[in-house]
Amino acid sequence: MSEDPCNPVVLRPSNSDLTSQSSDFDASEYRRERATTIARIYRALSLALTVARPASYGDAACKAWLEAAFEFVADLPVDVLEIAAREAGKVCRHPAQIVPTIHEQAAEIIAARDRQRRLAAPVQLAEGWGAEPLPPKLHLSREECDRIKEAAAAMAEQERRERLQRRGGAA
Repeated sequence: MSEDPCNPVVLRPSNSDLTSQSSDFDASEYRRERATTIARIYRALSLALTVARPASYGDAACKAWLEAAFEFVADLPVDVLEIAAREAGKVCRHPAQIVPTIHEQAAEIIAARDRQRRLAAPVQLAEGWGAEPLPPKLHLSREECDRIKEAAAAMAEQERRERLQRRGGAA
Protein backbone atom coordinates (compact mmCIF):
# COMPACT_ATOMS: atom_id res chain seq x y z
CA MET A 1 0.00 0.00 0.00
CA SER A 2 1.16 3.47 -0.71
CA GLU A 3 1.62 6.24 1.80
CA ASP A 4 -0.79 8.44 -0.19
CA PRO A 5 -2.72 10.78 2.20
CA CYS A 6 -5.83 10.29 0.03
CA ASN A 7 -5.71 6.54 0.53
CA PRO A 8 -8.45 5.52 3.02
CA VAL A 9 -6.30 2.68 4.36
CA VAL A 10 -4.03 3.78 7.18
CA LEU A 11 -1.20 1.39 7.90
CA ARG A 12 0.09 3.25 10.93
CA PRO A 13 -1.59 5.03 13.84
CA SER A 14 -1.67 8.80 13.88
CA ASN A 15 0.64 10.67 16.24
CA SER A 16 -2.32 11.56 18.45
CA ASP A 17 -3.04 7.83 18.86
CA LEU A 18 0.52 7.21 19.96
CA THR A 19 0.80 10.08 22.44
CA SER A 20 -2.63 9.57 23.99
CA GLN A 21 -1.71 6.08 25.19
CA SER A 22 0.16 5.25 28.36
CA SER A 23 3.95 5.36 28.39
CA ASP A 24 4.25 1.56 28.15
CA PHE A 25 2.49 1.58 24.77
CA ASP A 26 4.60 -0.09 22.11
CA ALA A 27 3.99 1.74 18.83
CA SER A 28 5.85 -0.81 16.72
CA GLU A 29 3.75 -3.65 18.12
CA TYR A 30 0.58 -1.67 17.42
CA ARG A 31 1.74 -1.02 13.84
CA ARG A 32 2.60 -4.68 13.34
CA GLU A 33 -0.78 -5.90 14.66
CA ARG A 34 -2.67 -3.29 12.64
CA ALA A 35 -0.74 -4.16 9.47
CA THR A 36 -1.40 -7.87 10.05
CA THR A 37 -5.12 -7.22 10.53
CA ILE A 38 -5.29 -5.10 7.38
CA ALA A 39 -3.39 -7.75 5.43
CA ARG A 40 -5.81 -10.45 6.61
CA ILE A 41 -8.79 -8.32 5.56
CA TYR A 42 -7.31 -7.62 2.13
CA ARG A 43 -6.41 -11.29 1.68
CA ALA A 44 -9.97 -12.40 2.50
CA LEU A 45 -11.45 -9.83 0.12
CA SER A 46 -8.92 -10.69 -2.60
CA LEU A 47 -9.77 -14.37 -2.44
CA ALA A 48 -13.48 -13.64 -2.82
CA LEU A 49 -12.81 -11.19 -5.66
CA THR A 50 -10.57 -13.66 -7.47
CA VAL A 51 -13.48 -16.07 -7.84
CA ALA A 52 -16.06 -13.46 -8.88
CA ARG A 53 -13.79 -11.18 -10.91
CA PRO A 54 -15.01 -10.60 -14.48
CA ALA A 55 -12.43 -10.73 -17.24
CA SER A 56 -13.00 -7.02 -17.90
CA TYR A 57 -11.70 -6.05 -14.44
CA GLY A 58 -8.19 -4.68 -14.73
CA ASP A 59 -5.70 -4.24 -11.92
CA ALA A 60 -6.78 -0.65 -11.29
CA ALA A 61 -10.45 -1.69 -11.04
CA CYS A 62 -9.55 -4.49 -8.63
CA LYS A 63 -7.51 -2.15 -6.45
CA ALA A 64 -10.36 0.40 -6.38
CA TRP A 65 -12.86 -2.35 -5.53
CA LEU A 66 -10.64 -3.71 -2.73
CA GLU A 67 -10.20 -0.26 -1.18
CA ALA A 68 -13.95 0.44 -1.35
CA ALA A 69 -14.87 -3.01 -0.01
CA PHE A 70 -12.34 -2.63 2.81
CA GLU A 71 -14.24 0.37 4.14
CA PHE A 72 -17.47 -1.64 4.30
CA VAL A 73 -16.05 -4.70 6.07
CA ALA A 74 -13.28 -3.26 8.25
CA ASP A 75 -15.59 -3.12 11.29
CA LEU A 76 -16.19 -6.90 11.26
CA PRO A 77 -14.08 -9.20 13.43
CA VAL A 78 -11.28 -10.49 11.21
CA ASP A 79 -11.89 -14.19 11.92
CA VAL A 80 -15.59 -13.77 11.08
CA LEU A 81 -14.72 -11.79 7.95
CA GLU A 82 -12.37 -14.53 6.73
CA ILE A 83 -15.05 -17.21 7.11
CA ALA A 84 -17.74 -15.00 5.54
CA ALA A 85 -15.49 -14.04 2.62
CA ARG A 86 -14.71 -17.71 1.98
CA GLU A 87 -18.45 -18.43 1.82
CA ALA A 88 -19.03 -15.37 -0.39
CA GLY A 89 -16.38 -16.65 -2.77
CA LYS A 90 -18.35 -19.88 -3.11
CA VAL A 91 -21.69 -18.26 -4.02
CA CYS A 92 -20.95 -14.88 -5.63
CA ARG A 93 -20.57 -14.54 -9.37
CA HIS A 94 -20.04 -10.77 -9.52
CA PRO A 95 -18.02 -8.39 -7.31
CA ALA A 96 -21.16 -6.39 -6.50
CA GLN A 97 -22.51 -9.42 -4.62
CA ILE A 98 -19.46 -9.98 -2.43
CA VAL A 99 -19.80 -7.29 0.27
CA PRO A 100 -23.56 -7.85 0.88
CA THR A 101 -22.97 -11.59 1.03
CA ILE A 102 -20.09 -11.11 3.48
CA HIS A 103 -22.35 -9.02 5.71
CA GLU A 104 -25.14 -11.62 5.56
CA GLN A 105 -22.75 -14.46 6.36
CA ALA A 106 -21.06 -12.45 9.12
CA ALA A 107 -24.43 -11.69 10.72
CA GLU A 108 -25.27 -15.41 10.73
CA ILE A 109 -21.88 -16.33 12.20
CA ILE A 110 -22.11 -13.67 14.91
CA ALA A 111 -25.70 -14.68 15.74
CA ALA A 112 -24.63 -18.34 16.00
CA ARG A 113 -21.75 -17.39 18.30
CA ASP A 114 -24.10 -15.32 20.46
CA ARG A 115 -26.50 -18.29 20.71
CA GLN A 116 -23.64 -20.56 21.71
CA ARG A 117 -22.44 -18.05 24.28
CA ARG A 118 -25.95 -17.73 25.77
CA LEU A 119 -26.38 -21.50 25.89
CA ALA A 120 -23.00 -21.96 27.54
CA ALA A 121 -23.66 -19.27 30.16
CA PRO A 122 -24.68 -20.52 33.59
CA VAL A 123 -28.40 -20.27 34.25
CA GLN A 124 -29.47 -17.99 37.06
CA LEU A 125 -32.42 -19.58 38.86
CA ALA A 126 -35.10 -17.48 40.48
CA GLU A 127 -35.16 -17.39 44.24
CA GLY A 128 -36.52 -20.62 45.66
CA TRP A 129 -35.88 -22.60 42.48
CA GLY A 130 -33.41 -25.42 42.66
CA ALA A 131 -33.60 -25.57 46.44
CA GLU A 132 -35.03 -29.08 46.36
CA PRO A 133 -32.51 -31.88 46.55
CA LEU A 134 -32.18 -34.21 43.60
CA PRO A 135 -33.96 -37.56 43.89
CA PRO A 136 -31.73 -40.40 45.01
CA LYS A 137 -29.99 -42.31 42.25
CA LEU A 138 -31.80 -45.47 41.25
CA HIS A 139 -29.70 -48.58 41.93
CA LEU A 140 -30.84 -51.83 40.36
CA SER A 141 -29.48 -55.27 40.98
CA ARG A 142 -28.20 -57.38 38.06
CA GLU A 143 -31.36 -59.55 38.22
CA GLU A 144 -33.65 -56.51 38.06
CA CYS A 145 -31.73 -55.18 35.03
CA ASP A 146 -32.03 -58.57 33.30
CA ARG A 147 -35.79 -58.71 33.97
CA ILE A 148 -36.24 -55.20 32.55
CA LYS A 149 -34.26 -56.14 29.43
CA GLU A 150 -36.30 -59.33 28.95
CA ALA A 151 -39.58 -57.43 29.39
CA ALA A 152 -38.46 -54.76 26.88
CA ALA A 153 -37.44 -57.46 24.37
CA ALA A 154 -40.80 -59.22 24.80
CA MET A 155 -42.67 -55.92 24.28
CA ALA A 156 -40.64 -55.17 21.13
CA GLU A 157 -41.36 -58.67 19.77
CA GLN A 158 -45.08 -58.25 20.53
CA GLU A 159 -45.16 -54.90 18.72
CA ARG A 160 -43.37 -56.45 15.72
CA ARG A 161 -45.95 -59.25 15.53
CA GLU A 162 -48.83 -56.78 15.75
CA ARG A 163 -47.35 -54.72 12.89
CA LEU A 164 -47.00 -57.83 10.76
CA GLN A 165 -50.61 -58.82 11.49
CA ARG A 166 -51.85 -55.35 10.52
CA ARG A 167 -49.98 -55.65 7.20
CA GLY A 168 -51.51 -59.06 6.63
CA GLY A 169 -48.28 -61.01 6.98
CA ALA A 170 -47.61 -64.09 9.02
CA ALA A 171 -45.84 -63.96 12.34
